Amino acid sequence: MTLEAKVGADDAVAELKKITGVRDVGEAEDNGWKILSLRVESGADVRPEVFRLARDRHWEVRELTARRATLEDVFVEITHSDET
Repeated sequence: MTLEAKVGADDAVAELKKITGVRDVGEAEDNGWKILSLRVESGADVRPEVFRLARDRHWEVRELTARRATLEDVFVEITHSDET
């Protein structure tokens, strides 16, 4: 899942990791917009919780997109799971 938002001074990664079902959050930036890539547990749909968080924290959301894992994503997850 990808969330693009202006989050102000909030630590968006830490806030998103508190949501049940979120396994990890990656972060990039694009001209003041945070691009947050969420890895979620299989079958979990955390979009309602992400939306509530963004609303409650007054984040300006540009995009919230769900994406299914590809076979390549699964392969990388399996082959690199011991590198943490």
